[in-house]
Amino acid sequence: MSEAAETFKATLEKQAPVACDFHLGDSVFYTNDNGATFECSIVGFRPTDGVKEDFLPNMFIYLDKDSWWMPVSPSSLEHRK
Repeated sequence: MSEAAETFKATLEKQAPVACDFHLGDSVFYTNDNGATFECSIVGFRPTDGVKEDFLPNMFIYLDKDSWWMPVSPSSLEHRK
């Protein structure tokens, strides 16, 4: 990850803000809106301080992917086995 990504990652929560089946460090398959699937790891969860509750309410998981600043929804993830 870039220095900017590492700085951002340091601001993330270690636990999900709502109950879900995913945890920090989990290896997952992420499927984007175009149907492309990528192998990623969970690097953190949306901070609860200073973020409006209605801002991307279902997208709160951050991955080690090219667009590391954009959270994803649990529904777009599948655990690697």
